[in-house]
Amino acid sequence: MRFRVLRALQRPALDLPLLAALLLLAAVGLTTLYSASGLDRHLVMNQGVRFVLGALAMLLIARVPPTVLRNWTPWLYVGSVLLLAVVAVLGQGRGAHRWLDLGFMRFQPSELVKLTLPMMAAWYLHARELPPRWTSLAALAVLIGAPALLIAKQPDLGTALLVVASGVFAVFLAGAWVQDHRGHVGIEALSSVLPPGVERFRLVLVDVMTFAFCAFFAWKSWTLFHEAWVDKMTTSSTFAPPLTIPYGLMALGMTLLVVQIALQIAYYFARRDTRASG
Repeated sequence: MRFRVLRALQRPALDLPLLAALLLLAAVGLTTLYSASGLDRHLVMNQGVRFVLGALAMLLIARVPPTVLRNWTPWLYVGSVLLLAVVAVLGQGRGAHRWLDLGFMRFQPSELVKLTLPMMAAWYLHARELPPRWTSLAALAVLIGAPALLIAKQPDLGTALLVVASGVFAVFLAGAWVQDHRGHVGIEALSSVLPPGVERFRLVLVDVMTFAFCAFFAWKSWTLFHEAWVDKMTTSSTFAPPLTIPYGLMALGMTLLVVQIALQIAYYFARRDTRASG
């Protein structure tokens, strides 16, 4: 037992690109908080301490083997749901009863559910056929709906929606394995029953409609960029960066997407002409 614990603690289980992204996100968050709070350093320092504590907890959990986490998942999920039930009876708060007073600290169980619910969805799908059958989806709906309803009754609709999204996202990611091993799930089902001519028309129609949709938003993005440039518009934060930065990036991204779709349509017609001449 001691050897297993030491081996788990020495396991290099960190994803460095993901860690870098988290650190960057934390830095952006602290910068935004510093700006929105009117340059309140005390508030930023308190949040920074929370980030450090969270990072230490992350490093500790990262040393736990995934199989151990999978075995603990049902118990963690049941425990978090029971805590939500306790909140419904003994919860405290102003207007919304969402906190448990433990004496030395106040605890919000709905934050724990944001972690245990997607873990439970992944645990449930792990031993079942993918893509999930209707019976599996019905069971997942119960697993997701039970804590979401308890949170919504606190009332905390925003957190309830986030909890539902975390569970649904875990189910959605289960399709990644299917796509990697079997191709797209259900996307090509329609093409298998349509005549070849109708299928080609459908593909071109979808590309043209997508091109028109993206072209409109590209034009609108450049319009917003021009207005921000002419009027020298800035954000309402303390640092007041120019709005041309986000508008310009949005316009550039939409323009690149329009060019990509246009090349895709042109490639389709060029390939069609090549086949006709051959």
